Amino acid sequence: MSPESENNKQKNSDITSAIVGRVRSIKYTDLNAEEVECAKHCFLDWLGVTLGGAGEPLVKILRDEAGDDEC
Repeated sequence: MSPESENNKQKNSDITSAIVGRVRSIKYTDLNAEEVECAKHCFLDWLGVTLGGAGEPLVKILRDEAGDDEC
């Protein structure tokens, strides 16, 4: 891997770590009612898309490639 690729990989890792750290520091009590409602909506949207797409042919291909026999 080139030094530039390694550098970019490290920057991405640093950014991801910063985002994860920020998200993990948020407590439910820190959120106002609008933010809680938005989070609930986003979760339900994610769940619906996940369940709705679970039977798509591409998902089967990805599971087969990943070797996930338990799904």
